[in-house]
Amino acid sequence: MAEPVDDAGDARPGSDPAVRDLWDTDVVRRNFRSVLSWIVALTGLSTFLHMVVLLRLNDPHWVVPLAVMLVCLLVSRTTRPSDSFARFIAGLLVFVGITSWAMSVLVLAFGRDSGFHFPFLIGLPLIAISGRIGFASKALLSIAYVGALLMLDRMSASIPVAMTLGGGLGGVVRLLNIGFVAIAISGMMLRYFWIVVRQKAELVRLSTTDPMTGLLNRRHLIEIVEAPAASTNRSARPLSLAIFDIDDFKRINDRYGHEAGDAVIRHVAGVISASFRSGDALGRWGGEEFVAVLPGTKREDALAIAERVRSEVASSAARVDRVSLRVTVTAGVATLCGDESFDDALRRADAALYVGKTTGKNRVVDADPHAGGAGVVIGAD
Repeated sequence: MAEPVDDAGDARPGSDPAVRDLWDTDVVRRNFRSVLSWIVALTGLSTFLHMVVLLRLNDPHWVVPLAVMLVCLLVSRTTRPSDSFARFIAGLLVFVGITSWAMSVLVLAFGRDSGFHFPFLIGLPLIAISGRIGFASKALLSIAYVGALLMLDRMSASIPVAMTLGGGLGGVVRLLNIGFVAIAISGMMLRYFWIVVRQKAELVRLSTTDPMTGLLNRRHLIEIVEAPAASTNRSARPLSLAIFDIDDFKRINDRYGHEAGDAVIRHVAGVISASFRSGDALGRWGGEEFVAVLPGTKREDALAIAERVRSEVASSAARVDRVSLRVTVTAGVATLCGDESFDDALRRADAALYVGKTTGKNRVVDADPHAGGAGVVIGAD
């Protein structure tokens, strides 16, 4: 049976099990606790200000915000990520119960114009971002919440503002409530905007980089060099590239294990990263191979950089437990010529790399097109 879709072609909320699972992840739970912690702290501050105002008026209702403030102090400890879920839920229920009771008492005591029912509005976005409950449950809770708010608003409509809030203080209390709601909702929106930006940046990083080395992955490296390669063919600006391959890598894996092989790959990647400019594109091409793309770099300069990388790798060592492993790399270097494509230059560099591997390894080979594709060894130990 076909999946139900909306006008945009996306699955309806709750119809896809994979989407439902996303509503109850560790990220959702942590972010909900973080936002709730912000609301609890802001509620504590707001009720403290209300208590001060009511104390100055000698109104006995000052004990109501005092009770809320004390609850906020207790509940703030349960919102920490290290606290158990059961303790967090208990604190959440106490917080919701006490604050709902307090706002109901105050709005019925001082009337609709006091604005004590405005903070109820904060519950709606909190329901929307909470985990552990599905879309249908969120919708039902929101409807029930709005119904309770409308009923409270109607009940308080006929209650005049208490005389104790006269003399302009009634307006102060109303402003406090409006300000509290505005700051709380704005804070939640900013928090979630920051979360979305951070998560998007993390997704981009994961999709474009190699997880082991932190260098660009092969797919993304190809994407970002297509434009420089095309512009190079239309201008006199040179573009060079180099392929580095770790020598005898299979022997390292066979003798020391794959963990040692991974350590060697990370070590060589670090040496390569430290040897190039910020504008160069560096990527892990696959296995033990790395590719560096150098915009604006002439053939002679690219060969010198590749030789420096080869020399630094050969003179350093990768640490694996208590063992130091010395490795070498072989490199093939090519510079785009005329209307040559990036793929053509890459094939020449790969052919030069093969020449280096078959003539002794631990060397840099120039993929000089005038050498008939055989390559010219320009550096070796």
